[in-house]
Parts: sequence; structure tokens; C-alpha cells
Amino acid sequence: DRDLMLLLIDNVTEGYKSGALSRDTTVLGLWCPDAKDRRGQNVSNCGACKAAAKAYPLECVSRFDSRGSSTSEVLSGRSFFYDCCLSRSQIDGFIEERPGGKEVLEHEDRFLLLLSRGRRFELPPDDKESLHIVEYTETLLEDISRAIANMGINKKSISASKVTEAIFRSFRVGSCGQMPPMNRCLLASTSLEKLNELGLPL
Repeated sequence: DRDLMLLLIDNVTEGYKSGALSRDTTVLGLWCPDAKDRRGQNVSNCGACKAAAKAYPLECVSRFDSRGSSTSEVLSGRSFFYDCCLSRSQIDGFIEERPGGKEVLEHEDRFLLLLSRGRRFELPPDDKESLHIVEYTETLLEDISRAIANMGINKKSISASKVTEAIFRSFRVGSCGQMPPMNRCLLASTSLEKLNELGLPL
């Protein structure tokens, strides 16, 4: 229900603002009712999402989904924090305005987190085990490119092993993050090409 979800979002926001919720408390699975109805980078004036971006712990805000992008997490069997109707650039703007926010945007952890969020598909098992395929959507690739730009460093200076490890985390299965056998994991060729085009050390 739309009103109940907005009420829940507002209550969590007030909880963080008042201190009733510890900054270490993580609330999963929140979804702005307008998230899926917005596309692109057009500006949203949603009061609930703006208030959340200003009040939630920075680490949580940096992991906000944008405009339905949590669908990929759900279909991949992974949890998500909060899917808001703000554009990714709006979210970054709110992060940058907060104390310590610029450092969050510039840290490589955010870039690596995005790399670990490829969409995982599981093909039915043959005579062995299921085959797991990961692909990166255009929206996610744009977010990764923006995160690299925010870091302000030479792409080739990024650790190749960290990039590889982050990509493999996209293959995690379920809430416990279990990894399938490596020989049953494949990165979609189109996604590999796109990541190469970004200049990442693969």
C-alpha cells in the first residue's frame, strides 16, 4: 500500500534524525511508490526520498537504489536498502552536501560495490549444476562510470584483483551470499566489452 510505505519511510527517517534508531541499524527493502514511474535523470521533488537522503546514515544512502534498480537485486536473490525515486545524480548531490559525503563519493568502495551488483541469471541445471550468468545494465554501467569519475584517479591504477573480486560478488546466491562453483559462472560477453570500454583493468 502506497500510504503505508510512505509512512514507514517517514518513520525510519525520523528515527534516524531523532536518534531513536542507531546509526548502525539497517532497514532493508524500502521502496518509494514512485520509484518505478521515473526514468532518466529528471529531477524528483519527492519529500520522503529527499528527507531520507539527508537523514539516513551515509553508508546506507551511498547504497540507495534509484528508480527501480533494486529489481536487479531482487531477481538476483539479493537484498537491497531503499529504492528511491531520486535520480542517481540527485542522490550523489545529497551525499556530497553532508559532512564526509565527498569522501564517500571519492572512495573506491562505492565503485566496487556497484561492480558487485551485476544482474545474475540462473539457467536450469543440465547433467551437472546450474549455470550462472551475470550482465550489467546500461544504467548500472553509467553509475559505475560516474563513480570512477568521482574517484578522480587513473583507471589503470585501480587494482585488477579488486575489480575481479567485485565482479565475482555479482554471482552471489541468496541472502547468505553463497558463491556457486567458479566453473559455472560466466560474464556476458556484451558486459565484458562494456567494462573493457570503461578502461577497467580486467
